[in-house]
Amino acid sequence: MKKLGNIIFCLLFAVLLALPFVFTNFEKNVKSEIDGKDLPELETDSIESFVKSADEYLDKRIGFRAETLELYQQINDKLFSEMEHPNHMYGKNGHMYYKWDNYIADWQHLNLDKEWADGFAAEIKGFQDYSGSKGKSFIYALLPDKKTVYPEYFPDGYNVKGDVSRTDQLLAALEEHEVNYYWALDTMLEGKRTMAVNNKKYDITHWNENGTFIVVSEMLTRVGLEPLDIADYEVTQKLEKYLPNSDFVINEEVPLYTLTDQKAVLDRTWHTQNELYFPDGENLHYFSYHRNPENADAPKLLVIHDSYLAEKEKFFCESVSELFFIHRDNIKNQDAFKYYVDIIDPDIIIFENPERSLMRFNFNGAFNNNQ
Repeated sequence: MKKLGNIIFCLLFAVLLALPFVFTNFEKNVKSEIDGKDLPELETDSIESFVKSADEYLDKRIGFRAETLELYQQINDKLFSEMEHPNHMYGKNGHMYYKWDNYIADWQHLNLDKEWADGFAAEIKGFQDYSGSKGKSFIYALLPDKKTVYPEYFPDGYNVKGDVSRTDQLLAALEEHEVNYYWALDTMLEGKRTMAVNNKKYDITHWNENGTFIVVSEMLTRVGLEPLDIADYEVTQKLEKYLPNSDFVINEEVPLYTLTDQKAVLDRTWHTQNELYFPDGENLHYFSYHRNPENADAPKLLVIHDSYLAEKEKFFCESVSELFFIHRDNIKNQDAFKYYVDIIDPDIIIFENPERSLMRFNFNGAFNNNQ
């Protein structure tokens, strides 16, 4: 009987060892549940490349990996107040920050590059000059990271080199190239005196809707439109139980702004009717169009944006007659910018991006996702 029990135990143990391999994710072109990054693929060009890629393939795709890491994260958080996460780290007073290498290097001033800053500013100046030649207003909006708005909570242990940051270099270059720009730091710092403009934990790679409201209001003022009226929005709190793309429990209430009487109408057909396409032949990234028949005499606005303003049309659509949102990944170069300006024919153009995404902009204006 004892022998039978040992055999059963060994079989169960073998099954437990085999289960992660049985449930390995073999699906192609999928993203990780943990951080949203592409899962590795097997390389089959040679035996050497196959062996080299197989280790990472199994490591990132093996069954129950996400569940095991989530459990590990929760244990470390509850028992030791330590953050074990691919994208997040704890700062002070319970605040979380982005922890990608480039983000930290930016904090430490280790990514200075005056040539890059001059090239970036020259690209933006090219956009501005073309807009002016067509009789259109243009403004470049640079948005600060949480680490810039709330530096007091950033974790200790990261030495900072000198007083000049990459953003300082870029602002100087924008001045030199005479770009009409709006650096939103002062607005965010003023706002944080009375409310949270970045969340403590949830979605710390972006601002929250308090920050969105005050900065967009200032943007509109700077392009000659009326600032936002808080009376037009219902401001409530939304409970976020987990970090984005994670089962890591946070239970944080974050601000939510709801437009109480939206008159602008989302039109899902404009881009097909006008044959809007991606100039390089790829798929069109995020695009939306709103028309406001009750504000027909107002200007037409084009917002070129990234994830900071994605799905934030509610803060713009009532101020203009027509609102176009297009993701900046569509703007690969000057020709692409001219194409969208010509076909959309806006009166005002806002080009937005935050500090943390500057790493994706190379010298000729194309966004490099590999940096």
